[in-house]
Parts: sequence; C-alpha cells; structure tokens
Amino acid sequence: MIRTAVSIGLAALMGGCAARGHDGPSLGGSPPSVSAPPEERAVAVQSLDVLGDALSPTPQSLLDASVTDAPLEAPPAATGTLLVDDPPSHVSQGKAVMTRPPRVKARRRPGRPYHPDPRIVIDVLEGRGIASADLQRTARDSGYWPFRRCYEDGLRRDQELSGRVSLALSISASGQVERSSVTASTLRDRTVMACLAREARLISFSPADSEALAAASVSLAAGDEPVAVALPVAGADALRRSLRVAWPAVQQCYSQALARNAQVGGSLELLFRVDLQGEVAEVSEGSMHLADSDLRRCVLDTYRGARLGLGDATHERRFAYSLHFETDPTPSAQEQP
Repeated sequence: MIRTAVSIGLAALMGGCAARGHDGPSLGGSPPSVSAPPEERAVAVQSLDVLGDALSPTPQSLLDASVTDAPLEAPPAATGTLLVDDPPSHVSQGKAVMTRPPRVKARRRPGRPYHPDPRIVIDVLEGRGIASADLQRTARDSGYWPFRRCYEDGLRRDQELSGRVSLALSISASGQVERSSVTASTLRDRTVMACLAREARLISFSPADSEALAAASVSLAAGDEPVAVALPVAGADALRRSLRVAWPAVQQCYSQALARNAQVGGSLELLFRVDLQGEVAEVSEGSMHLADSDLRRCVLDTYRGARLGLGDATHERRFAYSLHFETDPTPSAQEQP
C-alpha cells in the first residue's frame, strides 16, 4: 500500500539533499528534424500501464494527491531513441574541455541554508516483494551520483530545469533491476528522464526470495549556484549544424548497439582536430559515460574523414563535441500546454 503523499517528497526536497549525507560524405546544411533537442515546455507523461492508474496521476495530482491501493504490474519495455548534442566547445592543451560560469545569477533563497549543488531526493513510495525501507536506502546510496550526472547534463542546457520523475522498477531475485520505466513526470527534458530510467537499471539491490516491484519518485531542483557550462568555440552554431548532418549515420550506430543490448545509453565526448584546409584530420574519444565500445567506434568512424567545409585557416583548430544517447522511456507522452 502506498501511504505516502508525493507532496511529502516535495517537502523533503526543499529541506535538503538525497541520502541525507550527500552535499554533495560532405557535411553541411541544416540538421535533420529527427532527434531534435527537448522542447521548452513541461512534459506530462501519460500512463504506460506500468503500475496502474493510481501510479500514473495527472501533473496536478502528482503534486498534491496521495496514492492508494494500486496493483503493481511489471513495466513494459521502452521504445524510441533520443539523440542530443552540446555546442562544440574549446579544449585546453591537455584535451580537457574549458568551462565558464553561465550567464545567470546565483540563486539566493531567503530563510533557507545556502546549498550550491543541485538537490536530488529519491523516495521509494511502494515496494512489493522486498521492504520499501531497504529499497529506499539502496536507491539513495547508489542512485544519487548517477542521477545527479543526468540532471547536471540537463541543467547545462537549461539552468532553470526542475521537476519530479516517477519510476516503476522491476527487480529480479538477485537484486538486479531488469526494467525501469517512467510513469509520470513534471520535468521538461526527456533526455534527463531517459537517463534517470537507464541509470536506475544499474542499481544493485540486496538479493531476495523472489522478484520485486517498486514505485520510486526522483525530485530534482537546482542548487543556489548555476552549473558550469562548456565554453563554445567561435561559430559554434554553424559548426554544430554541420556536425548534425551526420546524425542519420550516428543514429544507425545506436540502433545497431541497441540490437545487441537494449540497455545501452550514455554520453560520448569527441575531440576533433581540424587541419588548415578546414577538414577533419583526427577524431578521438574524450570523457565518456558510454560503456559500449562498438558504439563508440562506430560513431568515431562516422566522423573521421568528414568534410566540414570550414574553409582555410592560419592554424589548426581543436574542439570538443558531446553526444548523448538515450532510449526514450515516454515515446507516447503528450506535452502540457
């Protein structure tokens, strides 16, 4: 039974961090319409028949209604993919991406303690087959940092991003999350939602006598200090459009990876060196949170030898270009007006 209103999770969000101990071919032209960056409006995720109607409330009920007496059902597999990029950015001599503070003011919340970092609160609202308290303790301990990385990626795209994501988890007797799905959300970035659902599948719970099902809520709120963003190169928008024309081939790489492993996802940073004629001389891997080596190799091969049409220059140019791969957990979601 669910006896906890989601509004309690909101109150916990305003009071502190999760886990109580964490403060802590030639390329050119317009990009294809597929896999456009997330819309700037809130997403109200409709029911996926994951945990029944009581666990798939409307956005208003998600904020202020208690949920009671809902049968648990195993979540279905997700379909669809998301591909999102970051603007090409400067790299230092050590190949590290250069960052700068975003052009937004630091937040100050009167009457509340100063908290620079994003606030992540993970609540397990119901569990069947294993004690909810055990599920919540593990979810908070193991999920905080992976969820925070997902959220900070979203904050770099939108410093005002915040909301709550409801997840349905199917857990094997060995403690591995076999499936996770988004059942409701007030977050307006589907890539972050998909990242949370994927990272939830990597949490290892304690073994039990049988399979378990759980309903969890992840509340996300920006900290008092904005998240640093990469320093874009000159002409980043035009360069980004050129790089995006390769996306159909990159999407094919991802589809092949998903055929091998439906759980594949994450981010990959590509480090480019462009010669004096404006052509790609070298592409290598930078930082990454993408385990599939075949996918990484396929994406690298796609961009090696690509013709960017940048024109002649007096010196070689270097930049970083990051791609984010996720499986859309809400392909049929409708947006809130």
